[in-house]
Amino acid sequence: MRTSPTRIMGRRVAAWLIDAVVAGGAVWVVFFLVADKVPSDAVTDSSSQAHFTLNGESWQLEGAAATLFLTVSLAASLFYWGVLPGMTGWTPGKRLLGLRLVRADGSPPGAGKGVVRSLLWVVDGFPYFLPGLIGFIVAMSTPRRQRVGDQVARTFVVRAGEAPESEERPLASDAAPRSAPAGWYADPRGEQRLRYWDGEGWTAHVAP
Repeated sequence: MRTSPTRIMGRRVAAWLIDAVVAGGAVWVVFFLVADKVPSDAVTDSSSQAHFTLNGESWQLEGAAATLFLTVSLAASLFYWGVLPGMTGWTPGKRLLGLRLVRADGSPPGAGKGVVRSLLWVVDGFPYFLPGLIGFIVAMSTPRRQRVGDQVARTFVVRAGEAPESEERPLASDAAPRSAPAGWYADPRGEQRLRYWDGEGWTAHVAP
């Protein structure tokens, strides 16, 4: 029996770690390229300043440069975590791990839903010293592994090429004979359409 397309939490965590390294690394590289290196005792706390200190060495941006850097970083983060997966279904991490972000019919959810899902990391990311713990617990406690952001945006993370199973009428793994060759068969959910059987289980591909 094939497992549910959404029961992939291990791969989701790995994909998130990859994306965090890619997105976070890009921000830090840009910061160090554009920031000024200054003596540590020259750094002061200021709302118009972005600074970082490591091993007694400090880098900072002040005034308009700091504001521009933070604004562009926020916009880039929303694009990477929200718009990109919303429009295409993937981020680099998801694509590498064979995952996609979809809505209930298996199609990309769109930029709006992607951004909403991304913004809800303010909840799913808590507690911030252990990022994503709440999201992981919530996802593991729901039938189709939806964190808070997924529940609000009505999105799902699934194996690439598949769609989330319906909670009301899940796909039965034995709805077609085990010996049946790959091909189009009546949809096991009872809907007036055909669904493709790949020889082992039902796929997300349907036809009138």
